[in-house]
Amino acid sequence: MNERYVNYEDFGAIGDGKHDDFDAIAAAHEYANANGLTVRVSSDKTYYVGEKLTREIPIKYDVDFGGASFIIDDAVPNEFEYRTVYLFAIRRDRSTVIEGEAIKKAFGDDITVKKGDTAFPWLAPVLTEDSYVRITNNEHKDFVRFGSNQNNGISRQEVFEVTADGVLSEDTDVAFDFDKITKIEIFPAHERQITVKNGNFASICCRSAEETNFKNLYKSHNRGFYVERADVLFENMTHKMLDEPPLVTDSGMDQLSARYGERNESYPYQGFIVGYLSNRLTIKNCLLTSHTTYYEDKPATVSTGWKVPNPVPMGSYDLYFHFCNHVSMINLKHECETGINDRRYWGIMASNNCKNFYIDGCEMNRFDAHRGFWNAVIKNTTFGFAINLTGGGKLYLENVTKLGGPDFFSIRGDYGASFEGTVHLKNCRHNGIAEYNSVVHRTGAPTERPEKLVLFRMVYIGSGELFYNWDFGYELFLPINVTVENFTHGVNGPLYLYSSEPNERFDNPYRHQHAITSQVTLRGTCEILKVAEKDECTILNSIPITVETE
Repeated sequence: MNERYVNYEDFGAIGDGKHDDFDAIAAAHEYANANGLTVRVSSDKTYYVGEKLTREIPIKYDVDFGGASFIIDDAVPNEFEYRTVYLFAIRRDRSTVIEGEAIKKAFGDDITVKKGDTAFPWLAPVLTEDSYVRITNNEHKDFVRFGSNQNNGISRQEVFEVTADGVLSEDTDVAFDFDKITKIEIFPAHERQITVKNGNFASICCRSAEETNFKNLYKSHNRGFYVERADVLFENMTHKMLDEPPLVTDSGMDQLSARYGERNESYPYQGFIVGYLSNRLTIKNCLLTSHTTYYEDKPATVSTGWKVPNPVPMGSYDLYFHFCNHVSMINLKHECETGINDRRYWGIMASNNCKNFYIDGCEMNRFDAHRGFWNAVIKNTTFGFAINLTGGGKLYLENVTKLGGPDFFSIRGDYGASFEGTVHLKNCRHNGIAEYNSVVHRTGAPTERPEKLVLFRMVYIGSGELFYNWDFGYELFLPINVTVENFTHGVNGPLYLYSSEPNERFDNPYRHQHAITSQVTLRGTCEILKVAEKDECTILNSIPITVETE
């Protein structure tokens, strides 16, 4: 055995792609973790993992897979029982949790956090180092979802990076007010970097849907890498899906619903790489795969007007981030046989409650924010059919191209169609080609382009009165300030800033209205003719526009 690193063969791995090498892989990492060693793998091997994957393998030091291949078999008999078990987990060694009466004892009564706060001086006495902190108020619910996937939301939560003196970093400023704090979690903001690189992974698609029959019992598969730690880098990794149910030749959503909603051929995955409470997580030079879309039967709910919805698409991701900060995706490529503009495949990534995305040099079918993100820089990147926004902060895009669809951004209506922040687009383009699953494709005209384009579409779901009376947990906003600089497009007709929206969205007697944009600034080549696509949207068309020329 090499004194500087270990490999799987030292612990009995065969690497022939058939023998289940899980025990040997686990033993090698256990030895490496105990002795402070890296793991280095033979490049000419193929390691198979199947029924023995019943527990996660911790990674505490660098791993170089050396170009070796791995097969994760999710078609084995026990995979549904162990579907929530990750193959590898990179977890932090220490944390502090203060909740309930312990908060009152430590900090006194009535500690609060407000928008605009730049420091938490009350927290400093318990900090011993620069820290990554999550605070929770479990007496208030946010992101209460509307529509076919209606839910009861989650407790108000936010993550921050703070110095040992309790001073907030400028890029993790406060997004929500906290009138009460019921839980405080404190983690190291900086840790020894762990690098995982040069691995080629393939997942044999699961066949376990009959266990639930998709009857509103969604439990995603977790079978790749789980990261709950600061300073982790994935580099030169690939992931492919094997033996997924084939796509139907007719791309209509009704045919897809019938095939995957009734036949129950497979089940969704949460992600090949999943980040949770991670600070500075980087994924670089990787090739990832989008998944087939599956469907689930849903019950009638208040927000569907007590009507049973059609089978609802359920998504599989290769990247999923929860409560993460400074997530970097650099030079990621997206493998899809029919291209990244094929809406029949689910999104490559998703996020919940994250701050500070940095995306550069990527090709992805969509950027998808669920329960909000705050602050993102996206450069030199091509998206297929969707850039979905929820949240706020500062969003900057430069040299970004979107291939298809009638809009450049979609602001998700199931979370209130709200983005409380500033948006700056520089040298961006919308090609305006039709998505594979769009109406024009179903009518046999795949090269036809949309007749018009909007930069921001507030994705509106359900009945107006139901929507306006829904309590999403927070105030709703259009982007506060918008700057568009040298925007070009390939559609046949005009470009608008916003889709047609009724005035009642901004002026109604119900629970909420949207605060409208304060200022729009156009620079260089911008072909925006109006703010809203219909003259009767008088409130939208009253937004002031400044045109700056050189």
